[in-house]
Amino acid sequence: MGFDTIPQAAEEFNFSAKTGVRLMLLSIVCGIVTYSIITLAVAAVIPYQELLALNPVWHTGYTVSLSLGKVGSIVLALAVLSAILTGINGFFIASSRLMFSMGRAHILPVWFSSLHKTHKTPHNALNFTLVVVAIAPFFGREVLSWVVDMSSIGTIVAYFFASASAFVIMRTHEDNCNISGIFGCMASLVCLGLLTLPMSPACIGPESWHVLVAWFILGVFFYIVRYKAVHAISEEERTYMILGESDLKEHIAQRAASKPDQLAA
Repeated sequence: MGFDTIPQAAEEFNFSAKTGVRLMLLSIVCGIVTYSIITLAVAAVIPYQELLALNPVWHTGYTVSLSLGKVGSIVLALAVLSAILTGINGFFIASSRLMFSMGRAHILPVWFSSLHKTHKTPHNALNFTLVVVAIAPFFGREVLSWVVDMSSIGTIVAYFFASASAFVIMRTHEDNCNISGIFGCMASLVCLGLLTLPMSPACIGPESWHVLVAWFILGVFFYIVRYKAVHAISEEERTYMILGESDLKEHIAQRAASKPDQLAA
């Protein structure tokens, strides 16, 4: 999910959207290569049947310690720590910017859209994220895994809506059939089925379902609470607060005239 932090903070970038797309694709490729190398390295040290029979706490750590000793374990620990810290940093930025955008659109209270006078960062959203992430680890690893499962389903639903929106926007404003939007919707439905269908080996557990239901109820509650505030502003005003122009078609036309490569991306 790390690549998804790029569009959340895209407004603050000083390079084109085409470069952002390349960065996202490159991050996905790097992730695939890294995990593939780790899997092949573990498989090269010991047959998987023997490894499963030993049932170590951490299969990768066990094989590295077995083949490279303490020095290899330290190098692996530093690599894992780097991966964790970069992930935390990326998600921290993405979460705060997402809440900032939702506050600017009045979906969340406008308190989240406040910018720091000196640094011009969404300090209220950053502080709120800080409090949440500081409390979360005390619930334990098992509870966090339930939240991860719940978030995976939420992410898939978000990708479905994003893909469907891209398809509708391209067809409505550009008179063009966005094939990638169709494939995005199909991929989202497949992934959703893998996580929710009982016959799937990736189906989430009952505890994760309970957390998902609780999160859904919380979402409905906030929707009811914020309903009047959201509908108190016009669609043109909301589009202006998010995109900088009051009309979506005008926004697309201006982007195409100034930076055609960004629209293509």
